[in-house]
Amino acid sequence: MTAKTSGKADRARPVRSAFLGVFTHTEPVFTMDDQIVSMEQVFSNNPLISGVQLRLPWRNFQPSRTVCHWDKLERLIDQVASRGKRVHLSLIPGFHTPDWVYEAGAAKVGPVTVGGAQGMTPVLWDPVYMETFGEVLRELSVRYGSDSRLTALHVMGHNYKGDEMHAPKETSLLEPHGFGEETVLANWRYWIRHYGECFPDKELILVVSQMYPGLKRLPAQVAEYFVKRYPGRAILQSDQLHGRQDNLSDSPERAQLSDSIIAGLHEWAPHGHEMVGSFKEQPQRQGSVEMTIYNLVRMGNPLYMQLWRRDCDDPRYAEALLAAWDKYGGLAPDVLKAKLQEEGLYVERSDWNPEQFFRTYKRTNPVPPS
Repeated sequence: MTAKTSGKADRARPVRSAFLGVFTHTEPVFTMDDQIVSMEQVFSNNPLISGVQLRLPWRNFQPSRTVCHWDKLERLIDQVASRGKRVHLSLIPGFHTPDWVYEAGAAKVGPVTVGGAQGMTPVLWDPVYMETFGEVLRELSVRYGSDSRLTALHVMGHNYKGDEMHAPKETSLLEPHGFGEETVLANWRYWIRHYGECFPDKELILVVSQMYPGLKRLPAQVAEYFVKRYPGRAILQSDQLHGRQDNLSDSPERAQLSDSIIAGLHEWAPHGHEMVGSFKEQPQRQGSVEMTIYNLVRMGNPLYMQLWRRDCDDPRYAEALLAAWDKYGGLAPDVLKAKLQEEGLYVERSDWNPEQFFRTYKRTNPVPPS
């Protein structure tokens, strides 16, 4: 992706992008110091990784209004970029908003549920929260907006627990603060414009997923606004890529929401995908390598695949994905489907049972899946 556009809604569509390979990410539950150690281990063990998403909780990066760990961010960026790898940055607010923001007057609600735990999150359209998070983004743009080592930024702002566009399910807590479809959509558009204006020379990534219960149109509305405002540098991502079965073979009600949205907008933007699970620790949840590539191809215009951090110390997982990409990635979806059927590798519908899987997983794993 080399085309640059202004922040205006250009009607020109980008050219199809070249596939970039296998990426990974840092663990947001790690401190920034531990992330540096973790990435050193990845690169020591696995030369096949082409890029890294730096997932930094805002509270870890900026523990007070006057203190940002620029030195640690610099070490992380240089650690990845000096090896010729792409750097994607996610500065994660929401549940990871530092306490000083609330002390400055930002409204918060809670407790809301986050991965089995409970905590507080700002009202995501609160003006104090928007100003303070916008302030650190502006400072980030001053330092890295023209730095070619930083390749892309994930559009954050209306996220409450990670880089996906998830929002609190406890909408009753937000109703006293003006919650509604128009409010949410306007806030998402604000953050999309803000990132585009702060980083006019960077690629931007939006991680598509479901948001508020009852507002099913919102993810598609946000994604369409994003790709049509920044054609040529917008990238859609999901964190749901798997090889259990044919993701798009059945009815729209059964298809993964993010996959359907990305497939519908693939002519406007390329897409990257993180695996839904770990090939190493969750083979039933993740499925086969061959069907993973099939689902990637089905969505049109794939840019990269992203492994869980825990799969990257052993290069065999990246090697298997890249080998399958070399074998199948250039085929049209119908040709690829026929080839997988011929080889006995096509799975139209699996016997995947998420409830049973997670009951078993929780009994055998002390740390819940991300």
